[in-house]
Amino acid sequence: MGCRVTGYSQNENGVTLVSDQRDFSGDLLIGADGINSAVRDQMHGETPVCFTGQLAWRGTLSTAAVPDGSLVPGEPTSPTHPPVAT
Repeated sequence: MGCRVTGYSQNENGVTLVSDQRDFSGDLLIGADGINSAVRDQMHGETPVCFTGQLAWRGTLSTAAVPDGSLVPGEPTSPTHPPVAT
């Protein structure tokens, strides 16, 4: 969205995300603002980032590259992942 999160405020009507460009209001806030999260700092205090020894690699591919029958709507993709959306 081209802005930097600076914090949030909350009241009985919902939550407002505050950024350097504008504010965003809603019913719920998911703090996914990166490794130097302003949301996490506000919730839990400023804590140093520390490497946990875990990595995650993400990628995308065309559904044409997935073999037919591999992704069945309504069935889990693995024992630990939720079902494929229908």
